[in-house]
Amino acid sequence: MNQETGAKRRLLETKNRDLWQSELVSAEGRVLGRIVRQIIEVDMYTIRYFIVYCQESGKHLIVPSDAVRDIEDNRVYTYVTQESLTKLPDLSRPVENVEEEIYRVIGRKPYWEEEALPEDFPY
Repeated sequence: MNQETGAKRRLLETKNRDLWQSELVSAEGRVLGRIVRQIIEVDMYTIRYFIVYCQESGKHLIVPSDAVRDIEDNRVYTYVTQESLTKLPDLSRPVENVEEEIYRVIGRKPYWEEEALPEDFPY
């Protein structure tokens, strides 16, 4: 649900051939796992999250796309530390129920706040 307007955002889990099996690399340069899926916001045609399979924990972690700083040579580099990445929620709960937790863990402002228009915006 959009925190500002109360409108429901439609998130959909899909495949991504371009990034499938790309390694996710932490801020320290350590590989956390491989990207296996993505979650898009349907109405915005925007990738919101990557689903990363972490072999060490056996979990599918939800990594926000706005935490990515670069994509190069089958590697996706993030601003997020390894410690924070391993604390991200997995797919055991619906993404819509853990979005605020995701951004709290990585210490970044949520995309819905970043993209919100100011109240005095001249429509």
